[in-house]
Amino acid sequence: MNKSDLITFSLLFFFSISFSQQKDTIYGKVKLIREKLTFIDKKQAYDYEAHYGFGNPKATTERFNYLWYETPWTHYLNNLKTYNKKGKLEKEKWYYLNGDLVSIYEYKYDKNSNLIEEKETESNYNKYVIKYKYDFENKLRSTLSYSTENPDEYRYTEYIYYENVKPIQIKSFDEFGETTGRKFKYDEKGNKTQIIFHNPNIWVKNNKGSSQVRDSIGHDKLIQQLIYDDNNYLKEIWHFNSNEFNNKKSKLQRKTKYKYEGNLLTHIYNIRVRDTLTNYKEFKYDFKGRIINESKIYVNRPDENRTLEYFYNENNYIIKLIFNEKNNPIIIDFEYTFDKQNNWVKQVKSINGEKLFVWKRKIKYYK
Repeated sequence: MNKSDLITFSLLFFFSISFSQQKDTIYGKVKLIREKLTFIDKKQAYDYEAHYGFGNPKATTERFNYLWYETPWTHYLNNLKTYNKKGKLEKEKWYYLNGDLVSIYEYKYDKNSNLIEEKETESNYNKYVIKYKYDFENKLRSTLSYSTENPDEYRYTEYIYYENVKPIQIKSFDEFGETTGRKFKYDEKGNKTQIIFHNPNIWVKNNKGSSQVRDSIGHDKLIQQLIYDDNNYLKEIWHFNSNEFNNKKSKLQRKTKYKYEGNLLTHIYNIRVRDTLTNYKEFKYDFKGRIINESKIYVNRPDENRTLEYFYNENNYIIKLIFNEKNNPIIIDFEYTFDKQNNWVKQVKSINGEKLFVWKRKIKYYK
């Protein structure tokens, strides 16, 4: 099958949310997807505060997928997406539970399929615009974001590269001048090793305490130090507390350590300063490299420990999840219905044998 015929939606979320490995590859030249969550028990539709919570498409989709595939709960989902013939998302509309419009997002691309404009229109018709600029090698060089209601209030971001390969600095500006940004450092293998917070101002003392004054240099503070093993796998992340209200050097706050067996991640440890382990995650896999058991252990709060046990069908779809928290296992089953393109168009989620949630999507294809 031609790669242009595939639109791959990855449902992988890292440690901040979870480590679910459910993937959703949509086959065929997709023109439109209309998806919506419905409740078999209508009374439950109003028992979930999260249904009216919408930040943006990415955050809402990640939250939905996490709750759908890894917990007995769910988030609300209701949207319409249209794609061009190259498989690029052109427009998406997001709705509330009652059908009211939340926002419309529109996307434009150049001849190389680079995103050059993103426009959000809220239900009150206020528009937010982001414009993207690329160089001849298709590397992002700048973005400009603003509201059509107040176009004089804007944010311009510039991306600076080392030898046109790796970004080494992100500089941001608003209508008053340069604002805070980021700097990056790499090792000889091209691995990112440092993320640095840059402030164009410095703090100076005065008779009222201290205040920020802009100079030609500003000051930098280390945010993260990244360490790799001999196979270039991320081994540790050192997280620093970069207090923005002084010029002092940032202090180490905590560490995240990663352990592997071959190319499979098996453990993630969260460690405070002085090497105090607070919690960790452990992953077990089957012979196909699929996660079959995921545990999160809190060293000093065992009542919050959680274990997930996954079961798959022959096509690698999750069909069963045993969610165990406080020694109270909950059985979650997933049923799928597929169309002629072998894409799923309906999922039913059952909790302890009771069917509660239905996730439907209608897919139209280019001929």
